[in-house]
Amino acid sequence: MSSVGPADLDGLLRLARNGDARALGRLLEMYRGYLKLLARLQIDRRLRGKADASDLVQETCLRAHHGFREFRGTTEPELLAWLRQILASRVLDLLRRRPVKP
Repeated sequence: MSSVGPADLDGLLRLARNGDARALGRLLEMYRGYLKLLARLQIDRRLRGKADASDLVQETCLRAHHGFREFRGTTEPELLAWLRQILASRVLDLLRRRPVKP
């Protein structure tokens, strides 16, 4: 999933938790493809013409960037779980805005 080693990832997480916006941006960029795959899987097929996985990922990354102070984890699995939670929230918001008809 990531192209950096575990020590580098730990360092990026530590820097991001200490307020380094560049490290946070790099972390979020590393997981963009993963989030896009998840978004594609979560978008109902009837919404695919109206919703784009890239838009959901962009919203997810923006929320993560702005709310990173709320992240309490210290490991990659915790970061991924937190990002998946934000993405799921974005998908739910999409469904509320554009309900799928049976």
